[in-house]
Amino acid sequence: MEYPGGKRQSLHTRDKTDARKIFKEAVRLRAAGKLPIVGRVRLLRVSEFIRLYEEHRVGMSKWTIKKDILSLRLFSEALDDVDLNDITIPHIDRFKKVCTARGATPQTINGYLRCIRAALNYAVENGWMQVRPTIKMMREEKHDVLTRLISPENLKMILDMAYEKNVVFGDYLTVIIWTGARRREILNLEREDIDFENKTVLFKNTKTKQDRTVPLAPPAYDALLEYKDKKGGIFPRWHPDTPTAWFHDISVALEIKSRLHDTRHTMATCMLRSGIPVQVVQVLLGHSNIATTMIYTHVVDEEKKQAMAKLKYEDLLGSKNDKFSEQTASNPPH
Repeated sequence: MEYPGGKRQSLHTRDKTDARKIFKEAVRLRAAGKLPIVGRVRLLRVSEFIRLYEEHRVGMSKWTIKKDILSLRLFSEALDDVDLNDITIPHIDRFKKVCTARGATPQTINGYLRCIRAALNYAVENGWMQVRPTIKMMREEKHDVLTRLISPENLKMILDMAYEKNVVFGDYLTVIIWTGARRREILNLEREDIDFENKTVLFKNTKTKQDRTVPLAPPAYDALLEYKDKKGGIFPRWHPDTPTAWFHDISVALEIKSRLHDTRHTMATCMLRSGIPVQVVQVLLGHSNIATTMIYTHVVDEEKKQAMAKLKYEDLLGSKNDKFSEQTASNPPH
């Protein structure tokens, strides 16, 4: 598009229909005395950007792009399809309020915001947007890890119902429980990653970008044994949110408050309870920083304190130490 004075600006599109729409809008603005300055990127609604983003985004998994598109559509609906270059911090705040009103948790909203931030960064890089507004995450409620542990009884009920609904999902859940792995790590498993002779599994393409080998506990080994003759991927290429949603539905049906990721918390704690050194647990779970693993040692320490609080000193000391028993009853040790 050429401006008065011979200055030109790219419309950033190869589609002739799009180009005509942009040019028509520029003519309208000129007639209204609002001709956009040279250097300003094209007028682009969020809905239009979504289509371009879906068409041109490369180098990312289809699941990531799918989540980005979903978040952008929610964003567009909440802001009445605002122009990309008109988005400001108040728009971001409005989106948060709309999501909150719909019952979304801060964790869920922050997930949307991360996707939106990544997409808008891409818009800036490609000249569709001048400046991305600052996107601040919402404050998330901190959950005590101790409250996120799943009891053996509840875990068994969840697993039994999983097998009733879908045998493959039951096997997936068994493996994720007994390895403490992340949901994507199990979904990415290939037949070549399973060493049935040495009873180990190799996790590749992990969150920390480091491969790790984990010994298979008998339940996980038995579940994977069913796929010994399979080629390629062990499990179906489900979207990572699919097993999460199934686990949630089962938990709700059983009236158990738990999430799929809580199986990882539970296994980490179980390892430490069993006396496995914290450095070994770090390696088995694939934590890049041992500080993350140390969180679970605090859980075990807290359990010890709770157990000691139940100790009845009078039963231990007996009648011969009545005087000492009275002292400890009125002045219990810390």
